[in-house]
Amino acid sequence: LTANSGEAIVPALIAGLGIARLPDFIVDRHIASGALVIILEDWAPAKIGLHLLTPPSPLRPARVEALIDFLAARLRDPNAGQA
Repeated sequence: LTANSGEAIVPALIAGLGIARLPDFIVDRHIASGALVIILEDWAPAKIGLHLLTPPSPLRPARVEALIDFLAARLRDPNAGQA
């Protein structure tokens, strides 16, 4: 099964139609409810590089600066901002 959205795959997973690697924010509530279970808890994918590119500008909009700050903090600590 191939989909453009992780949310589109979840119903198939819940129906028992396969396994998938999806971001926590998509599956956390389904794991918490017991609808899905983690089967490869000790396995982790290889780390990949991620680059955020923007043209240099002294007039960068505040919303772009806010996004850059948010992403940088979240990438340093995936649990940043969560209660």
